[in-house]
Amino acid sequence: MSQNALQIPTTSPLPGLTMVNDANAALAALATILSGASAPTTAATGLGSTGGLLWHDTGNNLLKLRDQADSTWMALPLAINEMAKTVTLSGSASGLSGALLSANNLSDLASAATAWSNLGGGAAGKLGVGGNLSSSGGNLIAPFGLTTIAATQSGAFNASGFTLYPIGATLTATLPATTSGLSGQLIGFYFTGSGYNLTVGVGSGSGDSFATVATPSSLFIQGYAFDWLILMGDATNKYWHVVSASPNVMQQLSMNSNVPLGVITGFLPSALEGTSTTATISISAGVATDATGFILINSQGNGFSWAVSNGNAANGYQGGTTLPTSTTVHFFVMQGTAGTASFASASLSPTLPSGYSRYRRIFSFWLPSGGWGALNNIAAEEDSGGAARIYWQGRFQDVSVTNLGTSSVLYALSVPTGVKVRPIISAAVTNNSNVILTSPDEADQAPASAFGTAPGYDLNGAANQTNAFIDGLFTNTSGQLRARANGASTPFYIYTRGWIDPRRN
Repeated sequence: MSQNALQIPTTSPLPGLTMVNDANAALAALATILSGASAPTTAATGLGSTGGLLWHDTGNNLLKLRDQADSTWMALPLAINEMAKTVTLSGSASGLSGALLSANNLSDLASAATAWSNLGGGAAGKLGVGGNLSSSGGNLIAPFGLTTIAATQSGAFNASGFTLYPIGATLTATLPATTSGLSGQLIGFYFTGSGYNLTVGVGSGSGDSFATVATPSSLFIQGYAFDWLILMGDATNKYWHVVSASPNVMQQLSMNSNVPLGVITGFLPSALEGTSTTATISISAGVATDATGFILINSQGNGFSWAVSNGNAANGYQGGTTLPTSTTVHFFVMQGTAGTASFASASLSPTLPSGYSRYRRIFSFWLPSGGWGALNNIAAEEDSGGAARIYWQGRFQDVSVTNLGTSSVLYALSVPTGVKVRPIISAAVTNNSNVILTSPDEADQAPASAFGTAPGYDLNGAANQTNAFIDGLFTNTSGQLRARANGASTPFYIYTRGWIDPRRN
């Protein structure tokens, strides 16, 4: 150990042996990092200042650095005798416990759990110090600077510039107002795991919104691995602009021009079984914008198993565990912080179960007096534009009269009500009268005596009985079509075979 002079004298006389001894002493001092129990001085080193020197403090076994002001010796983070200190770890890969026995490590606290938490330990003792590692295998990385960000699962750690959350977290992030000096600031969300449900809103009273199709007060996103969303503040217009997002997030925000508003595909029924108290349906996977046309609901390739026994819950019926008869039940796909599921209601504006906030009607059924059993074994397929073509397994004779006359009559058919559909029907007239069928949305017209005279006719009884297959008219929301003859006491029949549901309302 040596604190010899580091500067060799330059005044003469300087004998050769003296110079060699002085050089060796200086080198020994450097080799031992000026080791000693007391700090080196300018007098001992021969230097004009000790600023920037390293010193091995043998009294405390520390390596120290002199500041440039030559006023303070600063202990470096690494203690020379660190390897002699004891670190005790126990437990398995699922967690760490025990004491970290070094100075200022909070080991003097009575509660080891409190010490671990104060040191930044993860949930259930899992490693998660300083926000750099999460308590799970994948993370949502959210930005620093949010007014509020809350998770329903534990294990989130704050870090400089970002926050990490475990897989499956349900999060609500509240952005600060862009009027608070945040114009041009970017705030981003990045998903490295699957199954996140993230709602991003703007702080109340800020007046800010999102510069998107519907300027909503909040954005809802189902995040999957490697999804991202980047927002930029605009204090002038008081908007948060979406400047970049992964394709999945873009689709959910309806900002992808390849996803037109109102789109729907899939979500078709099959395997209808049971009775009014045991009814079940299999619903295929699908994609659709929600009822507002703003958020894309994507089942990610997963179908749903709906059952009335689930009651007023996901994949159940709002009215309870028994379906009604002689009425229409509407089926929906819904999405929210609880995920994506199906739901049924007699209302077109359902009250969704807790955890769901967005929905889209995907099909409807008219339940005849015989109840759910009459629906068993129906057939459904997708038609053009995402419409659903649904066939009864049999036919309902909805109209059988002998007194259709020259005044129009509205006839109810075995199709869903509350929405307008295109009924698939067979119709007949059995005397010499002509009959015209029209949608209630059309102007009421009388059939002509000859087809070559406008407006013509749809059915002609000149051959004593004429049948026609018709599927191009729309009902009103009461499931009705209009019929009118050009003569009195006309026998008239309609058999309903199914319907085409545009699924646009």
